[in-house]
Amino acid sequence: MQDSLFIQEELNKNKSYKVLARKYRPKSFNELIGQDILVKTLTNAIKMNRFPHAILLTGIRGTGKTTTARIITKIMNCHGIDLQGGSLSPCENCDSCINIAASQHTDVLEMDAASHTSVNDIRVIIENAYYAPVSSRFRAYIIDEVHMLSTSAFNALLKTLEEPPQHLIFIFATTEIQKIPLTILSRCQRFDLRRVPAEILKSHYLNILNQENISIENEAIDLIVKAADGSVRDGLSILDQAIALSYGTIKNELIRDMLCINNKVQIIRLFMYLIEGQVKELLNLVNNLYNSGGDPVMIANQLLELIYEISKFKTLNDKNYITGFNQLQLEKVQLLKISFLSRSWQVMLRGLKEIKISMMPLQALEMVLIRLCYLNSSITPEEILSKLDESTQAIISNTEPSLKVSDINNLLAILYEKNELGLYYMLHNEIAIVEFKEGMMKINPLNYSPYGLVNMLENKLKEITKIDWHIELVKNDALTIGLQNKQQQEEKKEAIASHDMVKEVLNHFTGSKIIDIKVR
Repeated sequence: MQDSLFIQEELNKNKSYKVLARKYRPKSFNELIGQDILVKTLTNAIKMNRFPHAILLTGIRGTGKTTTARIITKIMNCHGIDLQGGSLSPCENCDSCINIAASQHTDVLEMDAASHTSVNDIRVIIENAYYAPVSSRFRAYIIDEVHMLSTSAFNALLKTLEEPPQHLIFIFATTEIQKIPLTILSRCQRFDLRRVPAEILKSHYLNILNQENISIENEAIDLIVKAADGSVRDGLSILDQAIALSYGTIKNELIRDMLCINNKVQIIRLFMYLIEGQVKELLNLVNNLYNSGGDPVMIANQLLELIYEISKFKTLNDKNYITGFNQLQLEKVQLLKISFLSRSWQVMLRGLKEIKISMMPLQALEMVLIRLCYLNSSITPEEILSKLDESTQAIISNTEPSLKVSDINNLLAILYEKNELGLYYMLHNEIAIVEFKEGMMKINPLNYSPYGLVNMLENKLKEITKIDWHIELVKNDALTIGLQNKQQQEEKKEAIASHDMVKEVLNHFTGSKIIDIKVR
């Protein structure tokens, strides 16, 4: 008999229990957190009698869109409020406030557009919209997830939204503002509900836990706030679960396990293995985290977050941006380059997409980390080129022809400097120089008729160099200077490509090749 009474008492308790998100739902603008601009604007609009007939509330889930809509309808219809002055906090005791809170008010209709998408559902609203309110100042329609309405349903609303009766208020709520037609947006006063800042969320949750007589460790509340990501309701749902799981003080370790969040110390160890190229230790730790309940996507996200923190620390030189590192780890992190961190970020970000779509997320994570480990252990092309040793420089310098006074290259340089580009091109690309001495050349014209060529060259060169020239035509297989230079350039490329350090670059980057050689 006593057992039956005990069971009945527990059932009665369960019937009266409300989840935290409902129990602590704001009842007035004073209790609405993180939306100061919205509160100030609407409060002033009500007091100045400039309240819009159509309001669109948008923002991520759990920021208070539906709650704000109910608060507005309470304020506009509360019997204990003078809209022209005084406090705008609903009394919560009049019939209007009680019925609105219970979703039973005859003049306040809440409709879920996700399940009432058709034009017929909107026609019912339009037909009843012109009737005067039964027991309150205004008739209000709250349409949640309004973006789910069909195109014809939106079109049916247009006329009523543009010229509504004085007693009518529309309040729309949506998480996907981009799906609302522009014709509807232009007829509404839009309010963007922002993500609630972390410090405000933390204070709010701690206040609720204090009222519930529940204690929580510092890191645990920070993890819950972070997981909430600016959504009040998401964080309260996590708190509800944590309270049930802890059955007492909410511990740090409990929240990490519940949210599948790995200890930051372990993520730091993972990163250190990564930058040190310790692949075996890296994979062992990843498997340990996975076997302990760690989610591959979560591990990848935590690594990305750590890379971001280190990058910010390196950029701003502020140790406040990184926590959890011991002195040795911190010294190693200080030696990292921004280029290295940027490359790691790009690989991990792309790898995260692979992990999310993979049928084997653990194996996908391991492959991303292996790729990153070997990529980061190799030096960049810039570093390889900067470390070309003296022997490589010698290869380049030894293949360069030395310039002399009586050298053809010296003559070509003179022609180029004096802007004799036509003659320069002819001797460089169209005439093979078989033999050259100062004041004498034997040539084989490849693309020019020999008629008059010798006299023209002798006269032109004498004019430019002030030296008498003797030029003789011969038949020979000699190459033009241009072809000789091209051949020498190819030989240089082959010589440089055979160097070990350059080979590493060419093998590492598939399809890469030496395009040009410049000596500084």
